[in-house]
Amino acid sequence: MLKGNKLREWRLERGLAAQDVADRLSLSRTFVYQHEMGGMKNPPMRIVNAYAELYNQSPGTVRRELTRPQKETGSKAKLRKLKKGKKP
Repeated sequence: MLKGNKLREWRLERGLAAQDVADRLSLSRTFVYQHEMGGMKNPPMRIVNAYAELYNQSPGTVRRELTRPQKETGSKAKLRKLKKGKKP
């Protein structure tokens, strides 16, 4: 599970499904999920501005969320740590 991205939080606060956001931004639902996971290297300004307008946020805030690497939590993260020889 990934934790901490505000894009998903903002979407859910507004009662929107990923498909609703995808339709409004002319994207696929898969892209919306990928954006919510973060880690984009160089998000296009069209995408940044569209999310900023939809969620009433500054483009800078949205860009930070799109590029922020996400932290894994839960059993997958524990399994990765065990494989690397670290305690969970």
